[in-house]
Amino acid sequence: MLDDEVFDALTEAGCDDAGVGRFLGVDRLDFDREARSYCEAVRSAIEDVQSVPGVSVTRVLPGDDPTVGAAFTAAVNAVLASPQQSPDVPGSEEQAELRRIREMAAKPSSRSVPG
Repeated sequence: MLDDEVFDALTEAGCDDAGVGRFLGVDRLDFDREARSYCEAVRSAIEDVQSVPGVSVTRVLPGDDPTVGAAFTAAVNAVLASPQQSPDVPGSEEQAELRRIREMAAKPSSRSVPG
C-alpha cells in the first residue's frame, strides 16, 4: 500500500478524487474525475499522479462504461508502455491529450502506480 508520505503528496497534487487500493501487489488509483471529456480526465489524472516525484502511471483501465474512450485508453496504454509509440486516435482533442501524455511518459520515475 502507498505509504502516508506518497498518499499525502498525491492528495496535494490533486488526486483527492481517487480511491487508493492494492491489487495483486500493485498500488492502484481509481479516479472519479470531472472534466470536459474522458480524454481530458485521463490526461489530467496522469499529469497529477506523475507530478509526484518517484510516482508514475503504468496503465489506464477503462471506466464504468468500457466502450467510452476505448480507443483512447488503448492508445494511452501503448504510449505508457513505450513513449516513442505514436498510435492513431481520432479527433484533434484526443491527439493533443495523447501528445501531452507521451511527453509525461517520457520523463523518468522510480515508482509505478496504475491509474
